Amino acid sequence: MADQTTSDKSPEAILRELDGIRMGGDRSATPLMCFAMFEHLYFRGGGEAELRARLLEAAAGFLAQNGEAVTHYFSEKTGNEAPIAGKDPVALFQARLAAGGFDGDDMSFGAFSKEVAPVDLLIHAKRSQKLPSAYSQARPIAAMLEDPDAFVADVVARAAQLRPEQGTVSVNPHRLFGGIAGYPKLYWPLVARFPGLGFPHLIRSAAVERKIIQANWLTILDDGYVEALGGDAALAELEAKGITLHRYEGGVVLQAGPIPELGDINAGVWPRGLAHVYAYIAPAQARDAPTKPNQAIKVPEPLDPLEETRKWLTRFDRMPEVH
Repeated sequence: MADQTTSDKSPEAILRELDGIRMGGDRSATPLMCFAMFEHLYFRGGGEAELRARLLEAAAGFLAQNGEAVTHYFSEKTGNEAPIAGKDPVALFQARLAAGGFDGDDMSFGAFSKEVAPVDLLIHAKRSQKLPSAYSQARPIAAMLEDPDAFVADVVARAAQLRPEQGTVSVNPHRLFGGIAGYPKLYWPLVARFPGLGFPHLIRSAAVERKIIQANWLTILDDGYVEALGGDAALAELEAKGITLHRYEGGVVLQAGPIPELGDINAGVWPRGLAHVYAYIAPAQARDAPTKPNQAIKVPEPLDPLEETRKWLTRFDRMPEVH
């Protein structure tokens, strides 16, 4: 994909191509990276039992939809990975939660495929009220293309269930559970070229300061952000530009197009819907983040990770003016 122009392909054709890509490293033919629909949600109050219970309910829904592809989970007792066959990990975590087993501690839940498959789930419920907690899940691109409306409805229902402060759903580079940070030579040329791609687990520190990290095909914002960005009047202007609004009690999901559009900077193609969303969030975005290298996207040497991450977060500033 990175060796050819995408301007003559439809967004759906590009996504179907991405869905089948498996990429290996320089020294091995073993696949290391693929692409997935990645959902990432941020919360406060991760130490509250009620929120933790709702996060585990969402995990149960994920396993009900994707259980056949999930092979392992992280033990509720040891934190080590264990085969999921014959077990109900959500029930195990729920039992420990009910017994007060996580009181005063972080709660982490993970379920994933040991294959290079775009299916995994990770929950970090922080005991700190200041540090953001997170719910992340990856699903195949094909699952979205099969029924985009149903896919979006599922995200909106989860936002209503979990009530995050912010979040995104995007096409992301993805690898065997554990993150992709060790393979910048694989993902960075693509992330830098295709502005509609997202990147997972980015600069959580920004959420501490209550700033929006990024936007993408689906952008989830709570009512606090909506009011800070101009309220219903600003949302109406965004809707007039073609952005679909999915309101739920406590927030909104902004949808930039029927399906994700990746664009191609090399070909001068930009996803204009996403550009409108970036312009909308700009007053509240963490545009000067990150401040530490370990908060930045890992990029190939000799590139500077802080500089490249900031350029990536503000990449739509380099797009021709949007009207």
